[in-house]
Amino acid sequence: MIRRYRCVLLLLSACLSAQEPSGRLPAGGVLTLEKAVELALDASAVIKKDAIALGLAKTDADNLWAQIFPSINLSAGMNYDIPLRSGAPRNGPSYSASAGLTLDFSAALPYTMKNITLAYRQKLLTMEDARRLLSLEIARNYYSLAARGQNLLVFGNAKKLAEEQMERDTAAWRNGYKGELEYLQGRLSAERAVLDYEKALAEYRNAASEFRAALGLDDGEIRLSGAAEIRRIFPDPEKLIGEYLPRRPDLAAKQNAVERAAASKKQKTLSAKAPSLSIQGSWGARASEDFSWETDPSLSASVRLNIPVSPWIPRTPRNSELKAAAADVEIAKIEFEDAWAKAQREIRFLCANLETAWNGTELARLQLEIAGRGYELSEEAYRVGAMSFVDFEISRNRYTEARQGLLDAELGYKLLVLDLAFALNISEPELAGLSAEKR
Repeated sequence: MIRRYRCVLLLLSACLSAQEPSGRLPAGGVLTLEKAVELALDASAVIKKDAIALGLAKTDADNLWAQIFPSINLSAGMNYDIPLRSGAPRNGPSYSASAGLTLDFSAALPYTMKNITLAYRQKLLTMEDARRLLSLEIARNYYSLAARGQNLLVFGNAKKLAEEQMERDTAAWRNGYKGELEYLQGRLSAERAVLDYEKALAEYRNAASEFRAALGLDDGEIRLSGAAEIRRIFPDPEKLIGEYLPRRPDLAAKQNAVERAAASKKQKTLSAKAPSLSIQGSWGARASEDFSWETDPSLSASVRLNIPVSPWIPRTPRNSELKAAAADVEIAKIEFEDAWAKAQREIRFLCANLETAWNGTELARLQLEIAGRGYELSEEAYRVGAMSFVDFEISRNRYTEARQGLLDAELGYKLLVLDLAFALNISEPELAGLSAEKR
């Protein structure tokens, strides 16, 4: 499992290094979703910190032999005796040097190594999940920004229609064909359309600025290459849960946490209750004032067997620590089961909402068709004087609202598809392919 994730990271690194330099837009300033995700991953402080922690954990996991590496100590000293009685001879300084080696053996050593390996795997899964969540956030913001851009066009078109109508009403008022009240109503409608457009433009600029900041880009104009184009899918929630849910890195991390807690419990139990063996060896030599070393330096060795007793006694601190370790295993199991159940409910919820969302988009298209035809008829009636300006303005506003409603409905469906794809840890095209096979 660890080797598989390691290969994934290596492939990702190779792909990123082979593409354009990070922090730069492609030629022409057109930003694709894939490039946006790449820039966000490169700019994310969370990903950078996770990469550092992952590197440290990998170093520990690749050097498990260090757990049995002996402790080596070197020491040197100088002694000088100062007599307190008068007339006593003074002894010059003496020198000493020693080297020691300690080797500890514990029954918990295999589980200590396993814990280090599981800790590395945990960091790997955590980083992969952080990348997955950031990719989802960027994708949602990408399509939301694209929808804001399309919505801005709707407001711009409404402003244009209102201004054109205002020009006609002004000419008719000056020529005496329209009254002053109707002229003022048309002027108010045109000013309101301009204000609505300016508000939408300000919202779009703010959203674009936040999006650029998330990608680590400086202020400047960006153009998105994609829009929230939708295609109906027919997901089978139970099949998707069975085939794809176990691949989610956050759930794999929860399961890894259970294994890690169990290994930690075993490690603490053996460390506390099992006997441990310690082998020590030391070498030492002394020298007088003239640095004449002794011809027979000392060499000593010892073997110590430690048999703990207190962990076996109930309610002692060590015994309580072991009970806490056992409780950690149960807590990790509960957290995994709860996360698994929530993930299943999430997928079923998203699949159910997709059908409703698609029906909403179909209704929005029908509303737009009706509102568009109503606006055409209202415009003709208003020009010949068969409709008041208030009724004409209501018809025009309904047409604008219907266009906005369709954009909102399509964006909502697109985001639901994205949420479902990321909940299964697969790409959106892969999810669409699975639905097409079912169809």
